[in-house]
Amino acid sequence: MKNTTVIIDWASAQIHEVASKDDTRYVLKGIYIDAEDKKIVATDGCVIASLPIKECSGDVNGIVPTEAWKRLLQDHKRNRATEIRFTLSEKHIEWDWCGKAELIVGKYPSYKQVIPGESAHKDLLEVGLDPDLLLRAVKALGGKKGSYIVTLNQLEYGSPIRINKAGVNAQCVLMPARPIPKEYPQESEAHRVIKWLQNHLTTKTGSGSQTVAERIRKILRA
Repeated sequence: MKNTTVIIDWASAQIHEVASKDDTRYVLKGIYIDAEDKKIVATDGCVIASLPIKECSGDVNGIVPTEAWKRLLQDHKRNRATEIRFTLSEKHIEWDWCGKAELIVGKYPSYKQVIPGESAHKDLLEVGLDPDLLLRAVKALGGKKGSYIVTLNQLEYGSPIRINKAGVNAQCVLMPARPIPKEYPQESEAHRVIKWLQNHLTTKTGSGSQTVAERIRKILRA
């Protein structure tokens, strides 16, 4: 019988946070194990996460139900495992401590079509944002519910980041914390602003680096 043995780090364990909770989209209510590309994938149709598998042997793919994934994590945490290990067969996922669950039957969407390949990264502009500042602004606009639009107000020195709440005549602006040094006189205005945002709005906590997702979850639970 064919199977796939998978090992992932704890850093990738919370991927189920972006899996769909919609019963009408049952295929998305789980974590997809892509043995060929050595990825674990989850999406709710609005957010998609694709994280690397530490070790993978075998060629069986499968969709692990979110509830089974949570049980998998709980068992590994309870037994103080340093990494997460499980095996996929064509119909089941199994792990130590007698853990077993049925996989979701269905075809997972072609997620690779919406994730830029490595060759496309050179054309992307990356903006680093401090989630603490972003969530403070969101709370000021009325809490966690509702849709928010985050935009760069102007692509020039001193550009604030503007947050608008959909359907409400309200907005909040994150102003730069310090004057923007003119360090890139030969480069485009857009590049200078992006560079400044990367340097000054991406931070580390006192206890060390945390992922944006970890910090957002921590603040929302506060």
